[in-house]
Amino acid sequence: VLLRRQNYPTVILAAVARHLMRLLEARSLLDRGASPSEASNQMSGNPYYTRKLVQHANRFSDKELRNALRCLHDTDVRLRGSGTPGQLLMENVIFELCEPLDTKKRRASPAVTRAPYG
Repeated sequence: VLLRRQNYPTVILAAVARHLMRLLEARSLLDRGASPSEASNQMSGNPYYTRKLVQHANRFSDKELRNALRCLHDTDVRLRGSGTPGQLLMENVIFELCEPLDTKKRRASPAVTRAPYG
């Protein structure tokens, strides 16, 4: 939908990255021992928004958020230099971000192989 509205893929990636960085900020406060309300109060922005960020940050580990940011960065680099269509790269990054971490671990294992597409 966003791509059909003439939003550039890099703009969309930047918005998602900004949100992930805010989640990482909340996760960091929680990891340092702040309660959810303390973390929300320490963050800048609308109180409702920061409360929601803290709630959502509780669903992810620091590692998961950093991996997601790395994935966005890698996609951004490919968008700017690979010549691959932006829509294809955006679809791939969405699938990659939505894939459960345990699935990624299994896929990276040499014992697991994928069936070829037919």
